[in-house]
Amino acid sequence: MNSEQNELIVPKPRGGKIPLIVPKPSGAKVQLKPVPRTDMPYPRDNIRGITNSIIHRLARRVHVTALNDLVCEDLRTFLRTFMKSVVRDSATYAAEADRTLVTSMDLVLALQRQGCESPHDF
Repeated sequence: MNSEQNELIVPKPRGGKIPLIVPKPSGAKVQLKPVPRTDMPYPRDNIRGITNSIIHRLARRVHVTALNDLVCEDLRTFLRTFMKSVVRDSATYAAEADRTLVTSMDLVLALQRQGCESPHDF
């Protein structure tokens, strides 16, 4: 009898641990080995977490009464590019100082480079 027919695959537990191949009780010893994961996490577009209602709420703070949905999409793309450039600049400041940790001063300098006088401009 083939050893592959003699094995039973246990479903993955909810705890996130890798299941093991458990042999059927037939008396033959089978070495336990991990089963490779097949469910890889799907990369999400996290900018979708900023919903239209959040954008409208922020716009109401500056006395904007109505916004089109296309404006919300443009605002999301602008916010994505702005955040990418700020994070890239702050990581560059940390790398130039031979650090792997980005400090708050790196973020302040990156925001100043983007044209903000202080980090409280927002």
